[in-house]
Amino acid sequence: MNRLLLFILYIVGLVCVMQGWLFFGAVAAVVFSFFAPSVWLLPAAFLIDGYFGMWYSVPFFSIVTFFWFVVIEFLRPYVSVWQNETV
Repeated sequence: MNRLLLFILYIVGLVCVMQGWLFFGAVAAVVFSFFAPSVWLLPAAFLIDGYFGMWYSVPFFSIVTFFWFVVIEFLRPYVSVWQNETV
């Protein structure tokens, strides 16, 4: 995917979560994770937790994003191998 499209998807996902559209933000994060390194979602999660003031309680978005990062980085080799075998 083009870097400009990835950047736009990143910003759209960030804005969707900030506006309270969590479903659309989650879809953008899932699509973004398969085309770019999912470690880029961690700074966005820290910003979102700060935006909602979650650092005074449980930083929900940071914790969920960290676990998503671990899962997607574990599954990425299997998905890419599966895609290469079908081509």
